[in-house]
Amino acid sequence: MTTSRTVTVIAVAFATVVSGCSSMPGGEPGEARSGSEGLHEVAEHPLEERAVPGSISESAWTWEGPRAVGVEEVLPVPTGAVLRLTDGVVALDPVTGEEVWTFRLPGAEADAATSPDGAAVAVIAQGTLVLLNSSTGEELDTREYDTDGGSGLELSGVGLVADTGMVAATEDPGSGLEVRLRPWAEQDEGWTAGPLLCADGSAGTGIEDGFLTPTGVVVVFGCSGGTSAMVSLDASSGQEQWRLVPGEDYSSEFSENEGPERETFAVVGQIAVLQNLARQRGTVVIDTRTGQVLTDSLPNETGADTVRVLSDGYVVRRTEDTDGKTRAWYELRDFSGEVLKTVPIDNARLDALLPLEETLVHLEWGERGAAPELVVFPWEEGEPSERIASPVHVETAALISVWRAEEATGPAAFQAVPGAVLLLEYTPGGFYDRVAGFV
Repeated sequence: MTTSRTVTVIAVAFATVVSGCSSMPGGEPGEARSGSEGLHEVAEHPLEERAVPGSISESAWTWEGPRAVGVEEVLPVPTGAVLRLTDGVVALDPVTGEEVWTFRLPGAEADAATSPDGAAVAVIAQGTLVLLNSSTGEELDTREYDTDGGSGLELSGVGLVADTGMVAATEDPGSGLEVRLRPWAEQDEGWTAGPLLCADGSAGTGIEDGFLTPTGVVVVFGCSGGTSAMVSLDASSGQEQWRLVPGEDYSSEFSENEGPERETFAVVGQIAVLQNLARQRGTVVIDTRTGQVLTDSLPNETGADTVRVLSDGYVVRRTEDTDGKTRAWYELRDFSGEVLKTVPIDNARLDALLPLEETLVHLEWGERGAAPELVVFPWEEGEPSERIASPVHVETAALISVWRAEEATGPAAFQAVPGAVLLLEYTPGGFYDRVAGFV
């Protein structure tokens, strides 16, 4: 089905870049500001929070984006999903595919991120950050930034979108690195942490990575001799919670070809996985509450490949050659390596799978150029319970890198959100302009 809209339209304008990193008062939703004109549509009827489905049985809807506007990523929120577009964001009802609210800047390039609790969505473009309520699209705050120091919502650039405010880092040649929380609400107190010091007492230099966890802010920064330090700061106070030394406390020797320029962490529930294999694939898993390294040796070898790290374990693709025939299957394991559940799939891949609570959903291609089927396998059963034709194409045959294939079939493009499973269309060289919903 093609979706319809149930929103209230408000014309807005977007602010131009100013120097510094100051806050400006956030007016009423839709209040005009100087700059290029955009489109802000707030929800008439906000959605209720939903549970993530344990399985799916049918294709429910297809959403088509505006002409020449790509879909970059699916961002789960408690009421469903927000699509990060090349020029803004749009929130969808996961059951019907209808647009709930929209914030777009036609002709501009925008970045977006959600807060860890999913209650807020931040959109940044042209030097301005706008914070939106994820269920209604109403404006919560507006800030202007000088983005010369970085791009997007990285800690070393504009910052990270925390539940209570914006987290940013600064480096002073005389005092070293400092991390600050600037609260969204003026009446709330922020905090400043630092200078961040290395094990030998010297000042840290250069932010290498930064990410938010359910309880903290984790910063990886450089130290002398080419070493690094990884420190977790309490999200409410800025106090140091724990620290690790990469290379000493954990090893990250594995890496796929054509991966990112630098390895980054992904947060899944209460754990963080070093993405040194692909999206949410890696050999290192850390408990973000305690800093305990749960493992730095998940399998990455012929016959046993880690294909997805979950909040409480990981999925492995196993292969075995017997009498000239190759048998393949997936295993769900806990972090100790114990096998909890299995699913035998003859054409098991390193990508194109989605583990759910009750089932494992696998993309399966037929004739070249055809859209895939979503094949639903109950855990511990050898036969699928459902085969669902996909209304959108996902063409990965020309992608020889696992990293590139994961862009089309990984967590940002094929994932469960509260209320549905979403799949983005992918055609090499084209726009990701259609999304399918399955319930």
